[in-house]
Amino acid sequence: MRLLLNPSPENKPDSSEGSRVKEEIQHGSLAKTTAIFASGNMVGLFLRTLAGFLTASLVEPAVLGLLAAFALSLKYANFLQVGSINGLARQIPFFIGRDDYPKAKQQTAAGFAWMFLMAGIAFVVLIVLGVRELVLKDLMMASGWFTYATVVVFTLLFHTYEITYRSHSNFNKLAGIEVTRSIVSLIMLVAVYYLDFYGLLIRVWVVSLIPLILIYRFRPMKDVIPKWNFGELKQLWAVGIPIYAVVMITSLWQTVNVTLVLKIMGVEGMGLMTLALTIGTVMAVLPKAFSKVTMPRAAMIYGQGGGLLTIVKILIKPTVVLVLIVGAAVVIMIPLVAWATNLFLPKYAGGIEAAQWQLVVGGLASLQIANVALTVMRRQDIIFVNTLIGVAVWGGTLYTLITPEPYLAAFPQSMVAGQLVFLIGSYSAAIFLVIAERKGSGKRENRDPE
Repeated sequence: MRLLLNPSPENKPDSSEGSRVKEEIQHGSLAKTTAIFASGNMVGLFLRTLAGFLTASLVEPAVLGLLAAFALSLKYANFLQVGSINGLARQIPFFIGRDDYPKAKQQTAAGFAWMFLMAGIAFVVLIVLGVRELVLKDLMMASGWFTYATVVVFTLLFHTYEITYRSHSNFNKLAGIEVTRSIVSLIMLVAVYYLDFYGLLIRVWVVSLIPLILIYRFRPMKDVIPKWNFGELKQLWAVGIPIYAVVMITSLWQTVNVTLVLKIMGVEGMGLMTLALTIGTVMAVLPKAFSKVTMPRAAMIYGQGGGLLTIVKILIKPTVVLVLIVGAAVVIMIPLVAWATNLFLPKYAGGIEAAQWQLVVGGLASLQIANVALTVMRRQDIIFVNTLIGVAVWGGTLYTLITPEPYLAAFPQSMVAGQLVFLIGSYSAAIFLVIAERKGSGKRENRDPE
């Protein structure tokens, strides 16, 4: 493991390239970068919300419910990364902070190789499902699986290249890509208008492909290509798998929540839930933007020797920006969702309450400063335990709410309960660690070998 942090003579850091990348990450105010990136994403957020409402007005809830069922394949396919992407999100800026850019490139190349392999496996599995439906002469189901076989590949590769975007200029490009995605999503509603379900499939395919082309075109690490290196992959997994385990449980938590909607409320209920799912996707844009902007800077500072208190201090200003923006959006959209749905989408009126509670879930996602800091410090054990407690609270709350009679809003309501408990646990742990660090005269807890 000494090679991990102390490059040997034959693996000397590329000082010129490494210094340039380091300067890019450090350039600019973190709060300002967050605000600019969030503003760009807000434009995309508005356009995606508009596209979601227009889509719902063009097709029946059951049709959207069927598309949402296919879209679950994206959530399950994400599990195939096995920590590679999560590890890179932390390791690229961490090694740059340690002035070891060649090591960052080696682990990135290994991570890329794994993701390309997993994308190929996902493609084959969904193609097989499509062929099966074709043999059964169910053209609609076959078309869905064939479409998502490529959409899964596009999505996995998009997130693979996205993780290398880490500087002020990179985030501006990412914001532009998201706005482009939203504009294309609006334009492709023409296909939905004329072709209904098949138009939805064409729209999903195009909206997934174009962002991949753009993110590949502007990728920052153009000198990195996929290269199989199991040694580097093991080192990447050593960091990424604990992060991934937490992300996997959180993703599985959300996915199971949606799957239970389909199981308990049926396709019609799933269709009505689409309103809440669309809002959930939109509300996740800003917290994800926050994480993308702050994680590289925090990881690099940690790589340079900074402790938890230092990390928390640099995250406070961007967190305030995020909370103000998301909080304002929640307050405005709660009455707006009810008004707009009743006026333009009366057939989705049964999903209004669930959509409003989903806004609250999105609001809670903005309070993630503690989890970003704990992730950088490799304290996934704390996040893991808090997540399990949150899942238990969610499960108990959901069971209590739907036992008398199932209703749609119970699903996001139970998520609110679980997320609140999760956040309380994370902030309590972070406060305890800061106090311990201060008592130790500022000496940080270090889980990376020196």
